[in-house]
Order: sequence, then structure tokens, then C-alpha cells
Amino acid sequence: MRAFALFLCLLLPTVAFGATPQELVAGVEHAAFTHGFRLRATVIREGAAPAQPLRILMAGEKDEQGHRLLIRALGPDQWRNQAVLVESTLKSPLRAYRFTGEGAPAQAADVHASLFDSPLVAWNLMGEWWRWPRQARIRDDTMLGWNCVVVESRGGSGPVARVRSWIAPELNLPLRVEFYAAGGAMIGSMRIDSIFKRTDGTSAARTMTLTGAGNDASRFEIYSGEEGVTLAPETFRIGEGARPGGGRATQ
Repeated sequence: MRAFALFLCLLLPTVAFGATPQELVAGVEHAAFTHGFRLRATVIREGAAPAQPLRILMAGEKDEQGHRLLIRALGPDQWRNQAVLVESTLKSPLRAYRFTGEGAPAQAADVHASLFDSPLVAWNLMGEWWRWPRQARIRDDTMLGWNCVVVESRGGSGPVARVRSWIAPELNLPLRVEFYAAGGAMIGSMRIDSIFKRTDGTSAARTMTLTGAGNDASRFEIYSGEEGVTLAPETFRIGEGARPGGGRATQ
């Protein structure tokens, strides 16, 4: 399921453990390139009273020139058909647009805001920090039984001042990512909890724990997806008269 590569950078087992921080992040970035993907996932808040899970559709594409990601809520009803589109290119800064339902115009959105009352944050899925000017190796560690290099990224602008990533070089995959404000407080994290083997022998993330600034955690689980697909042009059109994601939401 190469879809998940877009925001947690699925795997190309080509980077040696002794690689420099710049080589490590370049490998992760390259592993995220995808012609086009769609996936469906659930986000379930941990420790909360039983409730309907947030169900989302994600579609995206990424290459050396740019990155587009659409996140659309399929349910529950209070979020159904709401969507956020995030775009980034080499020549323009990251920007986001929010769509609140059929017939409504798209509006500029805060790419750092939580989505659909969950710890899901669009900026955290875009990997912008891999291109920040400062990448430093902090220490070695283990995660999910894999040897990891903890890499700290600095030099970006906005509310996230630094990012720490636990990169497994054998997988070319960050198994944990932490986001910090300028004052040092951690404002969010993503942690892979389980991976599976794909048919080509590489590994992919199946479930994650997403944590917000208030330490509210949610379980993110992919339940279907397809990769290497050609996305229709209307996939990334949101606004009046458009159906974000290319079609009407389904259960």
C-alpha cells in the first residue's frame, strides 16, 4: 500500500545505518514519491467514551516538483464531506484550503490546525521538515525492534520550530516523529504501532498513534487503499460545484 508513503514515507531499504542525517532524510523523501494514491482510514480517540470513529478518505501525489494531499471526512455525519486540500511546490510555500460541504466555497485554512476534532494535522503529513536547512543526528535508539537514528530538523518557519524523527535506515521509514514549538514544548507526535510486509518484500505502516498538544491520543488505522493510480483532475478541486476527492462520499 504505497499510499501511506506520502505522509509516513514508505520503504526503500537502500540507506545504510552509517548514513549522514542529510542522506537519511533524502532517502525518506525519495521513498515518499508516489504517482498517485487513495486510502481509507479510521481515527479513533483512545480513552474516550464509545463513539463513532472518524472515517477519512485521503488522496495524494508527490514528486520532486510538488506535493498535493486531500483529506476528506466520510463520517460521522457532523464532518461528512468536509475536506482539506494541502499543496506545496518548489516555487510556492505550503498552503491549505478548507471545504465545509457541497455548495460552499473553499476557504484558506490553517495547515497547522487539527482536522475534524482529532489529533490529525495536515502539516504533520506533508514532510516539509525534510527540506529544512539543518539536519542533525542526535542519537541512536530502537523502535518496534528496529535500530533507528534520531534526526532533528530545524530551520523552518511557523509554530513548529523543530522536528525529531526516529528513522529506521533499513526501512527508510520514520517510526516516530515529534513536533516541538520554539519554547521547547512538544505539540504533537506520530508513532507507528504496526507494520506489514507488502508483496514486493518491503514493509509498510498499518497503524499509528497520533498525539495532540494536550496528550490526547488517537489510533489511526488504514483499512483499504490503492497505489500507483492516475487520479482524475477533479480529485483536487474543492469549492462550489466541486466534489472533493472525485465523487460523492460513501460509507
